[in-house]
Amino acid sequence: MGEAAKELRRLGRYSLLKKIATGGMGEVHLARLDSVQGVEKLFAIKLLLPQFAEEQSVVDMFITEARIAARIAHSNVCQVFELGLEQDELFICMEYLRGVPATSILKTHKPLNPVDMRISVAIVKQAAAGLQFAHDLKDENGESLGVVHRDVSPGNIFITSGGTAKVLDFGVVKAKD
Repeated sequence: MGEAAKELRRLGRYSLLKKIATGGMGEVHLARLDSVQGVEKLFAIKLLLPQFAEEQSVVDMFITEARIAARIAHSNVCQVFELGLEQDELFICMEYLRGVPATSILKTHKPLNPVDMRISVAIVKQAAAGLQFAHDLKDENGESLGVVHRDVSPGNIFITSGGTAKVLDFGVVKAKD
């Protein structure tokens, strides 16, 4: 597996392979889940930064992000699979995406060389579909959860190598509950 760089450390069932991003309250690592008979799968693991481990309001935000995002099953939203706790360290296991954040596309296109309008519209349309699905999310009783992303920006929209736009990072999500 070419992307599997030197293993940094173990986190429960996952081998953390390399850090791929750092954000406001966490860092994201490429991780590998090893199972029987050599079956491997890559995931993205978001770890709560150590300086926030004792800050209950940040811990609560991290847990809320996982709880809400795990309920969103849509092709235009990065899937969240689990909230885990290993050796007092909270983490979120997410779908590993190959591609680039929308910010990378914007940086390579300047006013004299804008992004093709059809590509821009496709990205916005797909991101809006994912956001609409999240906004329309209901609980088990059919009540709206009132999910609002609150940080829709090019840095939180990822374009996969297959051309699908996916909304990321529900860390500042607002929900009714």
